[in-house]
Amino acid sequence: MRATFVPAAVALTFSSVASAQVASPGGAPAPAPAPAPAPAPEGGYVPSPPTQSATTHPQPAEYRVWRLVDPTEADWHAADPGRPRGWFRFDTDARGANFYVGGSFRLSDGVAFAPFAHLTGTVAEPNLALTLQTGGLWLMPAFGTSLDFGTTRTVSLDPQLFVAFDAKLLYFEGWAQYFLASALHSGSTDTFAARAMLLVSVNSMVGVGVEYDPTVATSNGPSSSLVSSIFGGRVNLRIGDHDTLALFVGYQTAAQARGAFDGVAGRFEYVHQW
Repeated sequence: MRATFVPAAVALTFSSVASAQVASPGGAPAPAPAPAPAPAPEGGYVPSPPTQSATTHPQPAEYRVWRLVDPTEADWHAADPGRPRGWFRFDTDARGANFYVGGSFRLSDGVAFAPFAHLTGTVAEPNLALTLQTGGLWLMPAFGTSLDFGTTRTVSLDPQLFVAFDAKLLYFEGWAQYFLASALHSGSTDTFAARAMLLVSVNSMVGVGVEYDPTVATSNGPSSSLVSSIFGGRVNLRIGDHDTLALFVGYQTAAQARGAFDGVAGRFEYVHQW
């Protein structure tokens, strides 16, 4: 009985293997079935890969490394674009040393709340500001007030506008600052101070170009409303990912503002961001 059962089972096995080989074209074994797709997570949420930000954000241009006020959007391509950022600026010129410190708090793509403070001598100027960015164009309207802790009085109201445009090879930056002292103290001088610079980006670390800094007394000023007028050359140097040095050397074209060095004027600047 056993002798007849075993050959029959072996024959049945050979017959099954032969049928499978005939069913596959060319004599190759039939391909394995594709695995079933993984079930979708509950709620339809799919997490982003670790190297990809889960939030869209502006992509800074390759050479946007020169802006020396609120330079913080340069890090918005990081995996955490919503993280608050800060910056510090120091500069010195014929009028003395100036210190700036500020922060940037991203509200949405291309929009950030960017308060900052400017300190020179005994005067502190807190400012509220917004930064608006689209493509290579950046704007920062700001409003502050100057407080003199030496005399314990408010000096002026200070509306300001900062603008920058990056075209990769060319970079433009402008400052427009209006110091309204007469709004608080009758007979005080109101002044408008501007800065305009145009740089050529030699590479991602070096920019060279020209700058013009005029200052005008708009009311209750001296007989010549042009208080200062400096034109000259400028070099910006980017050091690593967080530091920028700049040197501006020019000529004071307003005769009444010339100092002991026959009109030579300038400014050294240092900016750190984190």
